[in-house]
Amino acid sequence: MSTKTKLWNLLKNGGLFIIFAAITFKIFIINGNVKEITSAISHVNLGYIAMGIVAMLLMVFCEALNIKRCLKQVKEYSTLFQCIQYSFAGVFFSSITPAATGGQPMQIYFMHKRKIKISNAMLAIMISIAAYQLVTSSMAIISLIFNFKFFNTTLGEFSILLYLGIFLNMIFLFLLLIAIFSKKLIYQGVNLCVSIFKKFNAEKAEIFKKNALTEIERYKQGAECIKNDKKFIIETIIIVVIQIAAFHSVPYWVYKAFGLSSGTLLQFIGIQAALYIAGAALPFPGAVGIGEGGFLIFFKTLFPVQLLSSAMILSRGISFYLMILISGLGVMYLQLKLNKNTAPIMNLE
Repeated sequence: MSTKTKLWNLLKNGGLFIIFAAITFKIFIINGNVKEITSAISHVNLGYIAMGIVAMLLMVFCEALNIKRCLKQVKEYSTLFQCIQYSFAGVFFSSITPAATGGQPMQIYFMHKRKIKISNAMLAIMISIAAYQLVTSSMAIISLIFNFKFFNTTLGEFSILLYLGIFLNMIFLFLLLIAIFSKKLIYQGVNLCVSIFKKFNAEKAEIFKKNALTEIERYKQGAECIKNDKKFIIETIIIVVIQIAAFHSVPYWVYKAFGLSSGTLLQFIGIQAALYIAGAALPFPGAVGIGEGGFLIFFKTLFPVQLLSSAMILSRGISFYLMILISGLGVMYLQLKLNKNTAPIMNLE
């Protein structure tokens, strides 16, 4: 794919994100009581807001730590600081692309630019995604079980998205695990690609097949190494639990920032886990619109009605819009560093 095409795709996805964000801003902020919202936000405890921001940075750190561990497991060296940059790339590109499809390919690409073998980069990212999906789905299911009455009476028709989100995530996890550990499926995928390429260029198809088989052997060795290391798998899942808990704790810190105290941290994490999985059922960039509207539904019994809109703005502002800004700066830094030693970052040919 040419540089121009890739750049156009990124601009198109970014434009789609901006449109959704603008519509959301119009619906939830401009049409609301701006004076009331501004007044409420101006009186929050900034210490708890800082805790929400720290929680999001902890989420990035945990993902970076797992990427570093996965790369080390397949004999690839990368510093924690470099892995934090990859994590920021994942946050940024996942946020501006439908169904968060852009994050992981860009992470793999950035790793490859630093001479990490594509097979190892792909395996590291797929292991991280699998652990993430497992924990995310498990948290949502556990929350649904323990809060079934709450969700049943509070969500109404919105509950359909919750069930659909859990169903889709479980299917995705199942297919992902097959893709990681199924040797037969990997070879079938390569043979399919080769048969298609031969219709256009037989010589290049054979070159592709030779390179792909080499990468597959490396991939298989790494996958076997990880599959047989139970301690590594358990530690990875524990780190992801901390990662997701930090991510889902943001509404709680906003809740505390307003001086409220009757709700518990576990309660907020559980409800936010369900909201997150419901938002994943629809392929909007960053769940823009769904995240905001869902917050008003999921948390309407925990926040006083006069603070609900303000809480939504602060929570989404910290966990999504601020993180886009921070991760975008991280991606810019990564691009500048790579440009000193390699071709421009958008040159994907």
